[in-house]
Amino acid sequence: MAATLTEYDALEDCARNIFGRVMWSHKIQEKQADIYLDESRGLAICSIVLSSVASCGLIATLFADPYWLKLVSTLMSCISTILIAVIKRFDFEKLIQNHREFATRYLAVKDQLMLLLYQIRLHDKDCNFLEEELRSLVSKVTEINSIAPQTTNCAVSLASAALHKHKDDDITDEEINNGLPPSLRKECKK
Repeated sequence: MAATLTEYDALEDCARNIFGRVMWSHKIQEKQADIYLDESRGLAICSIVLSSVASCGLIATLFADPYWLKLVSTLMSCISTILIAVIKRFDFEKLIQNHREFATRYLAVKDQLMLLLYQIRLHDKDCNFLEEELRSLVSKVTEINSIAPQTTNCAVSLASAALHKHKDDDITDEEINNGLPPSLRKECKK
């Protein structure tokens, strides 16, 4: 029995919904990695500044002996030690790498879903075959979701801004043309 247009439409709607969720998951994982990168850099800079202030204070006590200078130097040294412990405890490099890895996994499935949407739109393959392809991709997404690292509300907000306001996933014909040889370029609409 040949598939009806309605069956292709339903399949396309389902695939588009999954595509959208994967697109979001990909962007959220990217943004969470960015958050950890910023936090790591900020803590490292704070640690360096505090260590420098503590060192300057300790050197200054060789020439002057005010109690407040010893107190400030000791306090800065303690805070610097705590920051170093926090940086080591959270292992930001590992967190960043983990979120980037899952962003890449989502991107791979996103690309596969885009190709499936293309095949659905062409109607050149049997609906049952396309449905099986979609089921396979849903299984991949479920597997990724089950082991993906947790993200924060801040990452969700940043992903929302990236997708809606900054249009991170929108690529213009002109941008694509810049990466292609002249024979593969498409005329840009003005």
